Amino acid sequence: MNLDVRLPIACLFLIVGLLLVGYGILHPHPEVTVKPGFNVNLCWGSVMVLFAIALWAGAKWSRRRKG
Repeated sequence: MNLDVRLPIACLFLIVGLLLVGYGILHPHPEVTVKPGFNVNLCWGSVMVLFAIALWAGAKWSRRRKG
């Protein structure tokens, strides 16, 4: 059993990121605003999803290199 730790962490970041993106889309006017028109939940949710994709790709690429 050769499980790369990046896969479960990527799943965690993907789930939380998708939740934040969904909340940011459904509630575009958060109670606490940094500046008008800037949705923090949508922004950070997107960053977390991109980070999850990078972790997943790194784990797959590493597994492919090892054989």
